[in-house]
Amino acid sequence: MEHDMPNVSNVQGLLKTRELGCTMAFEACIDSTNRLAKVLAADGRPHGTTIVADSQTAGRGRLDHRWSSPAGKNLYVSILLKPKASSESFPQIPLLCALALRRTLAELAPQMPMGIKWPNDLQTRETRRKLSGILCEGVFFNQGEHGVVAGIGINVNATESDFPVELRTYATSMKMETGTDFSRSLVLAEFLGHFEKVLDTWEMSNPPSLEQFSSEWRDADLLYGCQIAIDQDGRQQEGRAVGIDAKGHLLLEDASGSIRIIHAGDAHIVRR
Repeated sequence: MEHDMPNVSNVQGLLKTRELGCTMAFEACIDSTNRLAKVLAADGRPHGTTIVADSQTAGRGRLDHRWSSPAGKNLYVSILLKPKASSESFPQIPLLCALALRRTLAELAPQMPMGIKWPNDLQTRETRRKLSGILCEGVFFNQGEHGVVAGIGINVNATESDFPVELRTYATSMKMETGTDFSRSLVLAEFLGHFEKVLDTWEMSNPPSLEQFSSEWRDADLLYGCQIAIDQDGRQQEGRAVGIDAKGHLLLEDASGSIRIIHAGDAHIVRR
């Protein structure tokens, strides 16, 4: 498994999708798959184009956090999307991506219960260690169409020593949680299949919303019922997390019982 390279032939030989991953580019080493995805969008590559790298030198997560990207271990992927939805609905896509990834992990590693920390971090239920990060950014295609590049980092076969020292108490991988090596090509192919199905379901609603995923989200939600703090550009709000709305915004109940709608921010549980 150490040498299972998620290149075009290995991944596409396992694909069961109509569009996602059917056009694919693989790089042994790149600065950022999201950066290349934006270049390819401007060049007119189709919906579903997938960029995969064996390693990255400048991988990023949400809030411009660095994403550790060693070679031969994990998945670093960006997918070009032209959603059949207005751009107002695009902020829901990171949450859809997280749900699809959780379905993938439940299928491939059912012994590894995972949850989602709003908006899109995949974490282990018991230890709250982070296994995946998602960064979605707006992009323009060559004909002026507005779309999204969904960047996903999945820690597959990394061991503790593969992570920077400062991340070793927070990060984990599929291998660390199960003691098993996984095929990166299979993980990616299965994820693309689940992501395509989730997108199909989402696009069928009018307008697209997360309402049809409310039960699944509630089951995955690691913040639900917890006292949390939201950091927003140096400002902080506290309250009890009570789920998300149909647009994917976090619902925060304050001390008076009023519900605040949180559009963005970095959430963490408050330990009393």
